[in-house]
Amino acid sequence: MDYRKINSHIILLAIVIVVGLLVAMVARLMVLGQGVDAGTANLTFVIVLGVCAVVYLIIMSVFSHTIIPWVIRKLPETKRPAVETEAVPSIDNMPVMNVEQIKQDADRQFAERRKEKIELFLRYAHRTIGPYVTSDELVRLDRCVEYYGREEACPADFVPIRPEKLKNADLFHFGWNMAHYFG
Repeated sequence: MDYRKINSHIILLAIVIVVGLLVAMVARLMVLGQGVDAGTANLTFVIVLGVCAVVYLIIMSVFSHTIIPWVIRKLPETKRPAVETEAVPSIDNMPVMNVEQIKQDADRQFAERRKEKIELFLRYAHRTIGPYVTSDELVRLDRCVEYYGREEACPADFVPIRPEKLKNADLFHFGWNMAHYFG
């Protein structure tokens, strides 16, 4: 479990559940103290727990649909920074050269990111598969990874790489890692 992903909603729900369980448990103990059998006390526990859940949902509905919007309307209007208030030029108003330059920059950045991803996966391939193949097979594997990373088809004269010491499951996991990494 990734504890960095626990947010305030989960904490609020945990508190509400604990409080609901405590209220239902106290109600059950009170009913047992009256001399009622355990089955009726358990039924009382479930009913009180359900009532607590319904009350919580009603309170949250009232807060989210009436009270919170009313408070937001009553708060003073905050001034926004100058950057946000400036008009953003539309694409129609931009010069053609500027749009072309932006497109070229975006294409260049995409190519650089893809190249970095391929290089990182090649280092992974050298560590995991490299010890089990010959240098010629490793060069062919590098070319295959580059083809896959660039979403190009392998050449027609492709010779499969057959490492002797690796099992099919190892090769399957390597291929799955490659497919997962490149999306």
